[in-house]
Amino acid sequence: MSAKPPAIVYDHESPRILVADVTSGQLRPAAHLDWLVLSSDHAPWQDSLLVEQTRRPPFERPEHVPHAHHVCIRLGPSSILEWWIAGERRRHQRVTPGDVHLTSAGVPMWYRLQESSEILMLALAPSFMQHAAHEFAGAAALELRNQRAIRDAPILHRGLALQAELEAGCPAGRLYGEGLATALAVHLLQHYAVSPPQLRRYRGGMPQARLQRVLEYMQAHLDQDLSLAALAAVAQMSPYYFSRLFKQSTGLSPHQYILQQRIAWATRLLVEPQLSVAAIAYRVGFASQAHFTTIFRRWVGTTPWQYRQQR
Repeated sequence: MSAKPPAIVYDHESPRILVADVTSGQLRPAAHLDWLVLSSDHAPWQDSLLVEQTRRPPFERPEHVPHAHHVCIRLGPSSILEWWIAGERRRHQRVTPGDVHLTSAGVPMWYRLQESSEILMLALAPSFMQHAAHEFAGAAALELRNQRAIRDAPILHRGLALQAELEAGCPAGRLYGEGLATALAVHLLQHYAVSPPQLRRYRGGMPQARLQRVLEYMQAHLDQDLSLAALAAVAQMSPYYFSRLFKQSTGLSPHQYILQQRIAWATRLLVEPQLSVAAIAYRVGFASQAHFTTIFRRWVGTTPWQYRQQR
């Protein structure tokens, strides 16, 4: 097997998780279209990471190179996995539900699944991970250690949270997915970087003046699809430290705070009988009435229509 990877240009142009065939250098989807159960192709946070849930038959993937850093979570059932990664010997092992596999971008590999399997794959672009390494730790270079069939509760928790969000149609919005992607990137840096960076530490919450500036910005833009990067820019800090310090100061993550404020605004509007529930959903920043209803029920315990009737 060749250990020389083809030349690849990494980008966000495709909503599919891609690999490059070593023989031709051609980019291809990591999974056939008819294997897809869930995909992040329409998720508002797909520029941070891509997610695909697949049900695969017994399958052999010829030598290829991941287009991004791949985190694969085995959903089931147990089966034998054979694999080879550049610089390592060929191996085989029984893998079980909950097992996590990590493959660094640009590393040639081959694998064979001897039985049918269900897999949740997360793909983080090298540019996203490199930016995280620089912003969070000042690191100039990034390489991850390849792992097979490990147990990692934080990765499993975040992966299943993204799966549940996709199944629900992404009602929590851009901030939720971006927050999970950022937390996942930092976890990978801390635990699987070849040279683990020393993360800068800040305590005591966000300076009051910056926090006030961010809260005012949030209130003025509640009806918009706010991004973590935009909020961090208002606070003049990196997304990761913004998220940490914001939660230290408010007790809520940025996406939780935004949802809380949108729901509070919606409850005030629901007493106005001339406004439809759909109109209120769009006015307070939800992408659809269905998303609004899902989040409203989660926070208030009843639907917007029932809340209005009770009032």
